[in-house]
Amino acid sequence: MTCHDLTLTTKVRKVVLPECLLLLELMLNVQSNFSPSSPLFSGMEMMSLLLVVAAVLMSIAQQEASPPAPSVAEVARAARERQKSTNAKHVLTDEDLGGTPETGDSGSPGSEAEARSQLERDPTVPAKPTVADLKQRIHDFSVASSRDQPTRDFRHGGLYESFEYKNVDFPGKKEWEEEMETALTHLHAESGLAAPRLQAILDQNQEALSRSDPSASQRVRRQMIDALVPNIRWQIRFSQLWQEGQERAKAYLSNSAAALNDYRQSQGKRAGTIIGYTLIALNDKEEQFKRAHGRYTCDLSEFNFIILNQSQLKSPDVGWQTKIGRVHQLGYQITMAGCDATHYTAMAAPPSPDGSQGRAFCASESRGIRIAEDGRSVNCLSKGSDWHGE
Repeated sequence: MTCHDLTLTTKVRKVVLPECLLLLELMLNVQSNFSPSSPLFSGMEMMSLLLVVAAVLMSIAQQEASPPAPSVAEVARAARERQKSTNAKHVLTDEDLGGTPETGDSGSPGSEAEARSQLERDPTVPAKPTVADLKQRIHDFSVASSRDQPTRDFRHGGLYESFEYKNVDFPGKKEWEEEMETALTHLHAESGLAAPRLQAILDQNQEALSRSDPSASQRVRRQMIDALVPNIRWQIRFSQLWQEGQERAKAYLSNSAAALNDYRQSQGKRAGTIIGYTLIALNDKEEQFKRAHGRYTCDLSEFNFIILNQSQLKSPDVGWQTKIGRVHQLGYQITMAGCDATHYTAMAAPPSPDGSQGRAFCASESRGIRIAEDGRSVNCLSKGSDWHGE
């Protein structure tokens, strides 16, 4: 997977959005909004996305000067070189498959049982692994770990910029940041060591897998799970801490009106990006609805599902539901009006109508997005200005 700027075209002009930032935010926030029994990302899938997106987000932070000490990527490269330096096959040991690298940090990873449960359900660890499956996993982890560790300090890295409550000083925040830093360090270290572990499994079993040996497939699957457990345990811990930080910040804001007001005022540009692109998504949803029903709709709940096929089978549109959830978290309210066969109007009003807590946004069948700097949505379409993604 690679991340690029996401370019969306409106009738106003092309608008460019850092796709990785929104993708990472969706990954880390969506599970707190939906039932744990049907997660959007699981195990290896979420791990691969998290590492690749985080690496791009923190490309600026990678330029920071740091003491001349070995990086996590160097540790990973050293492990790969050690693997290449020996041609003789050997029996895999626990150290080959699951040894957690020493990082000098304290902290505990997520549950091993939970990690194994995720991996058992993970489609990237198939019931009958092939040589191609192993090579794909090796490639994924090699790409994810090919960059140096982005920062040795979570608090000053680019990943923290995607945490929506970064500027909220909730109780215990310093200790939480230290735990996040520990989890992130282990996460990058385990990503670096996953590829050589999987390569060792491939080297030892490639001939048997090529013969489609059933016993070899079962053995390789067990070994793949053993090799990836340490990685997934730290992914679980990182996700748990991220959500814990969200909950602690929200609890603090719910008990402090002054802190909540400061938080909403600080959301300005961030909120604008989220609201603007949510309205672009709404425009797309309205056009799809009109093609299907011959009219526009003012009922936003109509957009909560995706029609899968001509039999009208539906699947929850998690992306849309997450966007609307974020709009509400920011204190904005979207209201619809004038919906018929040819027109609709969407107004997104900020928490305060005086502009102190964000601009008002509006959209219509014209497909353009407009803003009212004074925060008043009522005159947004007629007196507002075009939004260019800023």
